[in-house]
This record gives sequence, C-alpha cells and structure tokens, in this order.
Amino acid sequence: MRNVSPASRTLRCTALLASVLLCITLFGSGLQAEKNTLTVDITSFLGDDQQFANDDQLQFLISVNEPAWLYLYYKNADGKIYQLIPSVLYPENHVQSGDFIPFPAADAPFHLAVSAPYGSEQVWLLATKTALPEHDWQEEDLQELPFPSLDALQTALKKSTRGRALAHDSLVFSTVPSM
Repeated sequence: MRNVSPASRTLRCTALLASVLLCITLFGSGLQAEKNTLTVDITSFLGDDQQFANDDQLQFLISVNEPAWLYLYYKNADGKIYQLIPSVLYPENHVQSGDFIPFPAADAPFHLAVSAPYGSEQVWLLATKTALPEHDWQEEDLQELPFPSLDALQTALKKSTRGRALAHDSLVFSTVPSM
C-alpha cells in the first residue's frame, strides 16, 4: 500500500473539485429553476370588481395557458381563509390549457351562494407547472386555514414554490345583503 501525504491528498481533492466545477460550468448543473411561461387568469361570470347580493350564485372562470396544478383560496368578509381547490368538494386540481374553466362547474354537486358576512371578499389563484407538496395546515374539508391574511398564506407557500414555474391572479369583489 502506497503512503500518500496529507498535502498530496489535499492537492488531489482540489484538482477533483476543480474538474467537477468545470463540468458544471460547461454542461450546466441540471438544477436550474423551471422556465416560467405560465400565465393564469381568474374572473367572475360578471367580470372583475363586481358586487353580489345575498343568495347570488358565485361562479369563477379560470384560464391557464399551459397544463397546470391549481390552488384556489377564498377570503371572506370576516378575513377567514379557505382552500377551495383542491378540497373535498373539488379534489382534482390538475387542468389542461384552453378555454375558461368554470368553478364550480354548472353540474357540480355544490354551489357557492352569497351569505353573511358581507363586505370585501377575495379569491386568490395559484398555478404551478408541478404539484406542490401537501402542507400540515391543508384540511380534507372546508375548515378555516390558520392564516390571518392572504399575504401570510402567500409567505407560507413561498417555501414550496421556490424554483418552480408559477403564476397567480386574484379577484376582489363585494357582497351585500340586497341590491
């Protein structure tokens, strides 16, 4: 067995590291972030910035330019946040590009009807090219999420979306007892 001095080992390791870095520089690491060409849009069946009265049926229209995984969050007038997609009501969150996707669909087994509390409400739509991991706070049913605001939710999701191609859009609307 040949005796190799510590200085010689260090020199060999340095040479090996330099070779690896050169290969990464020449050929790329393969760990680059996804190229982001994804776009998403959400509106209501009446358009943006609308007002809805008690018992009105809400329907949102979603469009994406590429196949994507959708995550739809709703903030009511009291500031409570719920995840609508995916959820027990709408578990399939992978969609294809193309026409507007109605949510909920006309033939869905549920409807979204306006009721108290009334005021400013918002839906926030996140689309990604790859599915996000499940989070501890995601519920199987429509329980309130543990975030004080949509900004806090977005901050929590940043860790899951780092390096992923994504797009988002939101729609603010108001609800009233009657018109």
